[in-house]
Amino acid sequence: MKLASILSSFLALGSVAFAAGESATENKEVLKVDVQFPDEYIKDYGVELINDVETPVKIYFTNGMPAEGGLPFVLAAVGGSVFEKENPDKVFTNLTIAKIGPVSIGPGETKLVTHSLKFNLPPKEFNLGFVFYLQHDEEFFSFKLDQKMPLFIADPPISSFDPRLILVQIITGVTVGFIGYFLTKTYVAPVFDRLGDKKKKPAPVKKAAAPVEKDEAASSGYDESWIPEHHLKTRSSKK
Repeated sequence: MKLASILSSFLALGSVAFAAGESATENKEVLKVDVQFPDEYIKDYGVELINDVETPVKIYFTNGMPAEGGLPFVLAAVGGSVFEKENPDKVFTNLTIAKIGPVSIGPGETKLVTHSLKFNLPPKEFNLGFVFYLQHDEEFFSFKLDQKMPLFIADPPISSFDPRLILVQIITGVTVGFIGYFLTKTYVAPVFDRLGDKKKKPAPVKKAAAPVEKDEAASSGYDESWIPEHHLKTRSSKK
């Protein structure tokens, strides 16, 4: 109960400092901490973590004090910081302090503590440093690893089944379809309609010229209708 109240007070202040004096150095000499990531995240250049993916971390604590007369270390919380690669001392962001346990590591014991990390950072190189908050012999102190871990943040690969990608594809398809329909109805369809009207328009029909009746009077040179019939017969008999 006392450990929890002390930890809450430090967390409310937003920072925890190393315990002063020789005890802090002694604690670092007898307490060993080993942080391990899954093999698939270990690369030649360091640890590669994916944005928005929760990554499990195994942390082994070893109490190097003798079994007889030694005192336990009690782990209360885990925190840390992400540092810029170009400037190793400059903090890019702090890890959220996570309360753990409390977990007691007795003299001569090694305890495994499971933790997880989840980032949403720019995809580039960083350095990762852990801080562990413990109690030993009624003293509360923070324990930092001597070396920072090379860290590379990568964006998750795009999956064709990603709901966000599917939604974008649907919106894009509907938008393109609407624009295509609008352009077709507004500009393309009228052009084809005009071309169709020109093809359907019938060609003008030329009327055949009426046959010209032969004017018998014109062919004979005079009009025979006024000549008496017996004169016409007489002329015919002479022929």
